[in-house]
Amino acid sequence: MPTSTAKLNEVNRLEELHTLQLLDTVAEPDFDNLALLASEICDTPVALISLVDQDRVWFKSRVGFADAYARRTQSICSRAIADVEPLVVEDAGADPRFQNLEVVLAPQGVRFYAGVPLVLASGAALGCLCVIDHTPRTLSSKQLNSLKRLAGQVVALIEARRAQLRMLAQEKNRLETEQRLNFALDAADIGDWDMDLRTNVARRSLLHDQCFGYTEPVPVWGYDTYLAHIFEADRTRVDDCYQRAMAGDGAYDVEFRVVWPDQTLHWLWSKGRFYFDDHGKPYRVAGILIDITERKQVEAALQAGNTRLQLLETCVSRLNDIVLITEAEPLEQPGPRIVFVNDAFVRRTGYSREEVMGKTPRILQGEKTQRKELDRIFAALKRWEPVRSELINYTKTGEEFWLEMDIVPVADATGWYTHWVAVERDITQRKLAEVALNESEIRHRSMFENNPHPMWVYDCETLVFLSVNDAAVSQYGYTREELQHMSLPDIHPVEDHATLHTHLAIDLRSRVAAAQVWTNLRKDGTRIKVEVSAHAMDYQGRSARLVLAHDITERMQSQAKVHHLAFHDLLTGLPNRRQFLNHANQVLCKTEPGSDVSACILLDLDNFKRINDHWGHRCGDELLKQVALRIQQCLPPSGFFARLGGDEFIVFLTDIGADRAAASLAAQGLCSKILVALARGFLIDNREHFTSASLGIALCGDAQITVDELLSRADSAMYSAKADGRNGFRFFDGLLQAQLVAQAELESDLRQCLQNNELHLVYQPQVDRNGNILGSEALLRWTHPTRGLVSPANFIPAAESSGFILQIGQWVLHTACLALTDWQSSAATVGLAVAVNVSAKQFHHPDFVSQVLSELDLTGANPALLKLELTESLLAQDLDGIVQKMNALKDRGVRFSLDDFGTGYSSLAYLKRLPLDQLKIDQGFVRDVLVDNSDAAIVRTVIVLGDKLGLNVIAEGVETQEQRQFLESNGCFAYQGYLFSRPLKKNDFEAFCAAQRCVRKP
Repeated sequence: MPTSTAKLNEVNRLEELHTLQLLDTVAEPDFDNLALLASEICDTPVALISLVDQDRVWFKSRVGFADAYARRTQSICSRAIADVEPLVVEDAGADPRFQNLEVVLAPQGVRFYAGVPLVLASGAALGCLCVIDHTPRTLSSKQLNSLKRLAGQVVALIEARRAQLRMLAQEKNRLETEQRLNFALDAADIGDWDMDLRTNVARRSLLHDQCFGYTEPVPVWGYDTYLAHIFEADRTRVDDCYQRAMAGDGAYDVEFRVVWPDQTLHWLWSKGRFYFDDHGKPYRVAGILIDITERKQVEAALQAGNTRLQLLETCVSRLNDIVLITEAEPLEQPGPRIVFVNDAFVRRTGYSREEVMGKTPRILQGEKTQRKELDRIFAALKRWEPVRSELINYTKTGEEFWLEMDIVPVADATGWYTHWVAVERDITQRKLAEVALNESEIRHRSMFENNPHPMWVYDCETLVFLSVNDAAVSQYGYTREELQHMSLPDIHPVEDHATLHTHLAIDLRSRVAAAQVWTNLRKDGTRIKVEVSAHAMDYQGRSARLVLAHDITERMQSQAKVHHLAFHDLLTGLPNRRQFLNHANQVLCKTEPGSDVSACILLDLDNFKRINDHWGHRCGDELLKQVALRIQQCLPPSGFFARLGGDEFIVFLTDIGADRAAASLAAQGLCSKILVALARGFLIDNREHFTSASLGIALCGDAQITVDELLSRADSAMYSAKADGRNGFRFFDGLLQAQLVAQAELESDLRQCLQNNELHLVYQPQVDRNGNILGSEALLRWTHPTRGLVSPANFIPAAESSGFILQIGQWVLHTACLALTDWQSSAATVGLAVAVNVSAKQFHHPDFVSQVLSELDLTGANPALLKLELTESLLAQDLDGIVQKMNALKDRGVRFSLDDFGTGYSSLAYLKRLPLDQLKIDQGFVRDVLVDNSDAAIVRTVIVLGDKLGLNVIAEGVETQEQRQFLESNGCFAYQGYLFSRPLKKNDFEAFCAAQRCVRKP
């Protein structure tokens, strides 16, 4: 059996053979002449230069031999390279090593063989120079020495080839390094320059000259040329920097402006270094040059943006209405925290900013705060919907006041809601006015006159103003006398008169009219929004209405902006995910069987992340805006187009075909049109960028479907398009969906198997070389009421992916420990061990050790009889943590076996560190051990490895006596498989043990 060192040497030898690139090459005169000379000197009809590959022997040169290669197992050359000395076989037909080879037994076969190994300087024997005869014979010592010298010439040719390949590789690496450097400079838009100070002539890249505004290289460039292009105000500073660097340490780093030929100013950054001779005199200066105009512009824009932001914050702080901003979550206790309040909040509540920051709005609530109204607000917030409310709050001193508030969610650029914004107005005075007027209509005339909000009384029949307060005079710009000669329609736009009369007629039927919002006209023609509440009254014997008109123009504008933000994408201006869901729900709810087919097309850019990461978010944002514009230009008028977030867009087409075939053609045509539109370059910052998209199409109309299902289908189709190479489109595949549904149903059934008692264990005996039972392996079985017996190969992966393997693993461990406890009371089973398989997720669970120890304590099972089988894949991460857990259980007597050894993360390094008791040879190796040399070699290696490490070795899948005999002859004395018994139910296993001679472990 080959040793591990021999295997390693063979791997190195084959690697060196392939590195030299000799195999399967054309004939070369230098090699052929040496083979011919060997044939002539040794007087043999056949001479070969052979190279021994993994499975064959290939002939670089051949004299008197037709075949280009031979199987390695049938070649004498493969034996000859095992030694550095020549191999001479005077009669192969009589030599027991070779007499059964096909090349010997064949007519005109090999009888005489003499081969000299081709041993390189590294010690690797690549093949042989050999001579062959068809009759037995010998070689003289002179002929043998000549053959050795010729073999040396062959080795010299091979070594020369190695040197030639090395030189070619070095030259290739040099060229690639130079290309990468040039590419890096070009890709980064970096110009480079190198000036000889003795001649004042600079060598530059084209990018260098382009930084100065030239499209073609400037013929001659020196330091005076350089200074002449610098903006006059910067020239002295740049020259001073240059002179200081030349007189100092040589480092040169400066930013400056240059004047281009078109007289435009541009910012450049230059960094370089002077080089000095042995006398300290500078003779050369070299460096790089980058156009930083865009960066300077961005810095200026950021400064301007900060100024605008400060202005906006100042404006919000000075509003009379309260503005309060909180985090979006958590909605449950303790609630979202306050992150901003304006000055109006501080004035009205008496709290300072420091007192409320980090607190929740509940700080303002008290005994009379309406619980039902709070519940209504909370319900709207849970749906991420805007809500308007009137609420009683309390100041810091306990004073009660009313707030009318509009609360809206605000999302970021990705559509994720990040904050709640509440715009609140103190309506305490309005509430007091309403209460007072309900108690005694006009008795409190002073309140009417002094109310800070506009109020008036008008005649229900003529609509003429009967009385107005000072606030109304101030708000509308008319004198009191002017207003009292006007009627209600006079302060409304003409286009609203018909609607106004309709609403007034309806309001006459009730004493208190519902609050309404109207557009009113001031005397100067300015339009304002007012919220009007009206109460019926008797005014000097006339049927009249008392009106409170609150100017909500600013609030309406704020609400409009907030509403737009809530339903539109901030970057592209397109409808956002929320608006798309609303639109799609409306369309699908109206869809009836037999109606025209609609289509949902989900689009995802293919290389957006690369562009965004490489060129920056500003470039990425501009690309998204241009992509959105091009797609919009492709859509029919009925197409609804939205951005879902990131680089995902969606198109919803309604009624695009009478049947699925027509709808498919229409959707396919639109997708093709979009792909063609996106194929054209996108010009951003004078640079052309290219992108493509993957589109998924889902049709609907012939059956009821939810928006979530439609999106899921389009998403599945889109990912199919990406998997097929991107830049294309795919329709939803129902077969794939069916597979996903089947998987989901299996996982759902699996979660019921424990409570329905559908799982059970079977036990397969493990025996020694004499057939005595050592123990068993507990194997899991699932019998489903309708599926029948489900294969572990199907349900174990599903349990792993769903995470349910943790509960199943705990059940298996508990059931096996109960069996161990039962067996200690029976003479036939006492002392038998049970092996339990442990999944990677179960083992890596933080409580795994405590769970095992708890089961042992709970069931009373003997820890020394519990053997946990670990798979190699479990060992691929956190080896230190694995060893720590194993040692904790080993301290209680639990043993460990490494299952399916050789099929996974095989490493001698971890094997040496793990506190294992046993290696288990996988049945895949055992199955073909008698017919596959590789499997046989692996099995022998595992047995030897276990012996050297002091570990027991057991083989699974033993089905024939021949397999058992092979294992026993190679030192494996524990077995498991159908040769001894199938897996048995617990009672049948106990009966099996009673009929056998049992081995008791000490």
